[in-house]
Amino acid sequence: MPKLAQFQGHSDCVYCVIPGPEPGSFISSGGDGQVVLWNVAEPDRGRLLARVKGSVYTLCLIPEEELLLIACNRDGLHLLDLKTEKEIWNMASPETHWFRSRRHGQTISLSGSKGTFLQVEWKEKKVNTFQLGADDLRAFSFAPDNQWMAFGNSGGHVLMYNQAAQNFTENRNLHSGTVFSLLFYPAVNQMVTAGKDAKIKKWAISDTGEAALLQETAAHLFGIHDLALHPRLPILASCSMDKTIKIWDAESLKLLRVLDRTRHAGHGHSINQILWLSEPELLLSCSDDRTITAWDIFA
Repeated sequence: MPKLAQFQGHSDCVYCVIPGPEPGSFISSGGDGQVVLWNVAEPDRGRLLARVKGSVYTLCLIPEEELLLIACNRDGLHLLDLKTEKEIWNMASPETHWFRSRRHGQTISLSGSKGTFLQVEWKEKKVNTFQLGADDLRAFSFAPDNQWMAFGNSGGHVLMYNQAAQNFTENRNLHSGTVFSLLFYPAVNQMVTAGKDAKIKKWAISDTGEAALLQETAAHLFGIHDLALHPRLPILASCSMDKTIKIWDAESLKLLRVLDRTRHAGHGHSINQILWLSEPELLLSCSDDRTITAWDIFA
């Protein structure tokens, strides 16, 4: 049985899981505004780090400084000192939902509703705000060489921003409906996307940012909320509103394994996010059923 442990304690849907500050640890957040630190070895001992006023879809850890950025919907950003568990900075954003956050160097970038994009320089407590259209920026990622930033939005489009040339390329209608997740493949100029249309699509990205379709698969019954590439192996995981996790060969998009409720005591409701932990080598998933599950897909 690949299911190793289940983590319970949230009182509403769980939307986000990120690696924690120590090996085997992770941090979760959800609709109840609770931010909880867990260890995979102790599923019954979650530690509440913070409670904020709204739901939280994304978190960003700065492990070397023991800081955690909490992006609270309809409230704002909160920078938490994990040593003292005290807030040391905040910024109000009452009209915005925050969907994804990524760290690069001394900057944390966040994509939000109605085209809002932020870059937060946390040491200087400086925030730069950009407007990237009117659609929600539901997906966001950096290329491995940092040349490109890619944004997937609620219109089904993917915006490519070339950081050196400082210009955008808009790839329209890559999906029929919202793009919920996108990832760059390592070492090659390729990207994979997924969305509300339940499809996974693999793209070649040209030097000018145009996306050319390489492969696609009707991957799930309902919308796909998240994709996660294994940190070492050519394995791609996807999770969906259909309550399943699927494991794919990242190169061919061949289906390798399905984790579901009937056969594996999986989630009972929509799955919102997945995460590969490297130590130990596990896959984590969080769900509308208010739980987080740890999977050993190689078992």
